[in-house]
Amino acid sequence: MNATQTAIDSKSQKFQYELTGLNCASCAAKIETAVNALPEVEIATLRFATKKLIVKTVEGVSAPVPELLADKITEVVHRYEPHVGVRDLAQVQHHNHDQDHEHGHSHGQETEKRDKTELIIGAGLYFGAMLGSALGLLPDPVRIGIYVVAYLLVGRGVLLGAFNNLRQGNWFEEKFLMSIATVSAWVIGEYPEAVAVMLFYRVGELFEDYAVNKSRKSIASLMDIKVEKTHWIVEAQAGEEGSSAALLAQPLSKAFKPMVTAQTTSPQPQQQLQTQAAPEEIRDIDTEFVKSGSLILVKPGERIPLDGIVESGMAVLDTSAITGESLPLEVAPGSTVFGGSINKTGVLRIRTSADYESSTIGRILELIESAADKKASTERFITRFAKVYTPAVVLVAALIAIVPPLVTGDSWTTWLYRASIFLVVSCPCALVISVPLGFFGGIGRASSRGILIKGGNYLEALVGADTVFLDKTGTITEGKFKVAQIHGHTREAALLEGAAALEHLSNHPIAKAITEEAKARGIVFGMIEDYEELAGRGVRATYDGRLWHVGSARLLEELGITPGVSGGQLTRVHVVVDGAWLGAIDVSDQIKATSAAAIAAMRREGVGQVVMLTGDRKEIAEAIGAEAGLDLVLSELLPDGKVKAIEDARGRGRKVVFVGDGLNDAPALAIADVGIAMGGLGADLSIEAADIVIMNDDLDKVAEAIQISKKTNAVVRQNIALALGIKALVLGLGTLGLASMWQAVFADVGVALLAILNSMRVHK
Repeated sequence: MNATQTAIDSKSQKFQYELTGLNCASCAAKIETAVNALPEVEIATLRFATKKLIVKTVEGVSAPVPELLADKITEVVHRYEPHVGVRDLAQVQHHNHDQDHEHGHSHGQETEKRDKTELIIGAGLYFGAMLGSALGLLPDPVRIGIYVVAYLLVGRGVLLGAFNNLRQGNWFEEKFLMSIATVSAWVIGEYPEAVAVMLFYRVGELFEDYAVNKSRKSIASLMDIKVEKTHWIVEAQAGEEGSSAALLAQPLSKAFKPMVTAQTTSPQPQQQLQTQAAPEEIRDIDTEFVKSGSLILVKPGERIPLDGIVESGMAVLDTSAITGESLPLEVAPGSTVFGGSINKTGVLRIRTSADYESSTIGRILELIESAADKKASTERFITRFAKVYTPAVVLVAALIAIVPPLVTGDSWTTWLYRASIFLVVSCPCALVISVPLGFFGGIGRASSRGILIKGGNYLEALVGADTVFLDKTGTITEGKFKVAQIHGHTREAALLEGAAALEHLSNHPIAKAITEEAKARGIVFGMIEDYEELAGRGVRATYDGRLWHVGSARLLEELGITPGVSGGQLTRVHVVVDGAWLGAIDVSDQIKATSAAAIAAMRREGVGQVVMLTGDRKEIAEAIGAEAGLDLVLSELLPDGKVKAIEDARGRGRKVVFVGDGLNDAPALAIADVGIAMGGLGADLSIEAADIVIMNDDLDKVAEAIQISKKTNAVVRQNIALALGIKALVLGLGTLGLASMWQAVFADVGVALLAILNSMRVHK
């Protein structure tokens, strides 16, 4: 690249960086703010739980060269955290990932080993000096000299970090404040305490880093469904002899390694050479590079890397990583499979139907990671609070050090010591680390159960939900309609032909049932003209030169037509031709076996009212409502009627959750406080429209989502109370002279460690 090049494109671009070694949450917040202040950046989000920095550049101006932008971001990061590395993830994908990882890992191990060595030697000197002093074996100059060496060993990293931060103008930073506090202890002659505070601060940091990394690994393990390498089958080019289907004819020992044609010197008949199948080759490549339409091989025990259709082979799959349920799924040629499922038995050849980014597994992982961008109100409050807390405590510390000695004439040493305690407790790390880790842990836990929650704000909103609205079809019922009976003044075949001709364009389950019944009977229908959907009522079109209407009883009322049949407990579709009632088709749907238990579980989680919304007839809806144990049934609703019912409930102060299939319920999903889409496995619209996506059709996942949200929010509140309570206690005792720096260190790193460990409970 030319060194003078400064721009590549005026369109907005997205860059992703990994900040290796970032364990300071308050520093992460400062880095995010500083990167957002760069003129090239439209918005930047730092996901502390995954150490990823996502940067979107400004559109309409010359965008920076990636290398120059990376340099600017690195400069910002090192301003706050000099030891943190910045890795451009796009560059990593194009280089040897293993080598980069090993190099970074090796460098991290060397730094960690050096830090531990310094701590061990420093701790040995400190305790040796303490013992020698207690036994009267060390004169003061020797004892003080040992303390100085121990202090420099254990505090080297903190002191250097404080110096660098001071040069950057970062006064309210933990390392600088800790340095001032311990130097103050030296000034007033508290040598052992100065060393002890720095020593236990460093030990606390190590434990804190360990706990953060363990929490991250625990979260990552819940999302460990990505397949790094895919067995890609290199197929014969068009026009070549042979077929890729010959692969499974090979012994398995050959099928799992590249196959090449052996050279031979023995003569062979020309005819044999012409009919010999072209060999195939299997290559292990990065999953991100596999395109839609590729042919891949999945062995027993391996995870399926991408969505696709089985071309050959039979197997039993474990889909628990996607749906949260471990029920086995049998697949055969023609079956649709989803990335993330585990192949338990046979060898499968799969034709991919999506690349990595648009596959189920890619979208799930992106949703989980990006959920950190949608912060709960508690997270936003803590972020704002942290910006005020540290300067306020430092200001109070300065006043404590100066005002009392001037007013009362007390010893400057006494009040300087008490002010140092304030400096030690001034960092809000326990809050800014544990709160986002708690919410992200809850999101990760939910994902492992087949529940995708798009942000901490929705996880928080679920806690107070007191009203749940449920769509009927596909949510309470199976949504698998079947034609049960046909009424009419004409032959059933003629009635089905016209109805199917109009309904085959619709995705509605009832329309599909009518179309499938016609096809099952071998009925062929022709083209229609002037097709029009009548929202919530049916459809209208011209077929075979006549005007047809197919729809509900409400449609008949609008047309002023009296049906030739009435009553019954099945969903009824009426057929009208040229203004005359021709007949009706009854379709049946069964309530899910788990619906009643799922609704009861919602009530146990604190939901006060469960309501069903449906456009079906009143008598059918009420029968289903009674069987499912619903509190209220609202029937014969048009699509806007569902929205109005939700708006009315919210207007009465209710906190509303709407649960639907995500296909025809986008307005209702959007207007509710929390919109939950059922059956999101493979349904693009479901994933896009809802705040929470349940990957299978189990209604009991709604209660489970509420349960996870309650546990997550309880842990977050515990962390806030723990951190603020202990810090306030130590600050108060320190002001009265009843606390030492030992307690102050515990109130800082000790409480942060406890809060992180408490956050990890959410994962279980």
